[in-house]
Amino acid sequence: MSDQELAQGSTEEQSPQGIVEGPQESGEQGVVGETGEVFAAEASKSGSGVTEELASPVSSEEAPQVEAPKQAEAPNVEVIDWKDRCLRAVAELDNFRKRSARELGETRRRERSVVMRSWLDVVDSTERALNAATQKEGPWYEGMLAILRQMEKVLSSLGVRRIETEGQRFDPMVHEAIAAVPMPQLESGMIAFTDRSGWRYEDGEVLRAARVVVAKNG
Repeated sequence: MSDQELAQGSTEEQSPQGIVEGPQESGEQGVVGETGEVFAAEASKSGSGVTEELASPVSSEEAPQVEAPKQAEAPNVEVIDWKDRCLRAVAELDNFRKRSARELGETRRRERSVVMRSWLDVVDSTERALNAATQKEGPWYEGMLAILRQMEKVLSSLGVRRIETEGQRFDPMVHEAIAAVPMPQLESGMIAFTDRSGWRYEDGEVLRAARVVVAKNG
């Protein structure tokens, strides 16, 4: 074999095989590899599929579902019941405190009134002794008068005042009439004189009514 024929045969062996250009069955052009796959056609098909997928509308089933806002939950009946019970308990406790304070004050006042009335008997005895004294002067009289003033000061510090009777009209709320006598110089119903002093608290409550004689004319 000549050198020219050997060169021609070598050239044919080195040339690539399987590259075919021309129309395919699908009417598309592409590169066919050694395995016979058409790369251009597949690329075209895949590109067309992506375009169709993007262009096609999304169905309602495939669209993401948006949850509707939840409505406010109904108030718990048990919570409302406990809240109502707490409010009632607080109100009852407040009323109990006020009632207890009032009852305690009334109890203290009653106990103090018992002691006061006993003390008023001593005051009455001192006043009678001074009224019965024949001499309105001297150490004895001055001493007894000072004791009476001291008693009145103690009563005043405890909120007790003497009930006025001189020049006053008879008031059944604070006076106790033991007799009615004719007194031409006084109008009927006026207090003629006082037999026993009366006392009351600063708020007007009577500790002991004044015992008086009332003028009655006509």
